[in-house]
Amino acid sequence: MNQIELETYNNPTTFAERESKTYLGNVDRLYQRLLQVSKLQQGWDGYNALPVNSQVIDNMHVVLDNCDSTQLQGWQIFPEINGTILLQNSVRRAGINLGDKTFSYFIINGNNVDGDDSKSFSVSLFLNVLNELND
Repeated sequence: MNQIELETYNNPTTFAERESKTYLGNVDRLYQRLLQVSKLQQGWDGYNALPVNSQVIDNMHVVLDNCDSTQLQGWQIFPEINGTILLQNSVRRAGINLGDKTFSYFIINGNNVDGDDSKSFSVSLFLNVLNELND
């Protein structure tokens, strides 16, 4: 493991905090990450992971177009092996999995996990959930 991978494994909160304070604004940082994720090919994980679906990329792009930097502080983009994107906040212990037509979300509160398994995707609904997870 390199130093960043080791730090992320040992203390994801510290990594997320450092990443969110980079010289780029949060939205610009996530646009750059989305571009990286959009270039992944079949098997990007060393096995048989699907590339991220182009509609998922478009959905996330529209979300980013409608967010400000404060809404995205501490959030990171990760590809999922099924072709979706996970928007995760390790500090808040929350995540939103975005698909082509739906999304799901969770937040860990103590020993409870709250969330929803499937919501139809719309930018306004997605942003409402993001704002709730940020509160």
